[in-house]
Amino acid sequence: MPVRSVCVFCGASIGANPAYREAAIALGQAIARRGLTLVYGGGAVGLMGTVADAAMAAGGEVIGIIPESLMNAEIGHKGLSRLEVVDGMHARKARMAELGPIGLSRQAAGAAGCERLLREAGRVPRPYRRRRLRAAAASGDVAAGAAA
Repeated sequence: MPVRSVCVFCGASIGANPAYREAAIALGQAIARRGLTLVYGGGAVGLMGTVADAAMAAGGEVIGIIPESLMNAEIGHKGLSRLEVVDGMHARKARMAELGPIGLSRQAAGAAGCERLLREAGRVPRPYRRRRLRAAAASGDVAAGAAA
């Protein structure tokens, strides 16, 4: 079965490094050039909006999935091929996974963000998560413990 869409998870912030924005633009353009559909979080801001704008500008199809609460906060992208409004974050992730079988992630938290994404998808074994929690607790890093 050929791949027709790519699901991209990225932040609502542009990030401190200009390379993040450049990479988001290149990714959006590459997805469109290959005739793939971009499936993403539906926002008009940050890296999320940048990758969508780049794909649209390159003639690609872009489907955004956004929770109603964020749409009501007026950050939903209004220039997409299609924007679906869903009930919440869990419905958003499920719908994105349904539409985009291949997932790419760039979270502001780096490796921790990728680990979080995998954990939410149920692919990180529990012993690994427990080790991260114990290590965070031992070091006094409450934020890392909350993220683990």
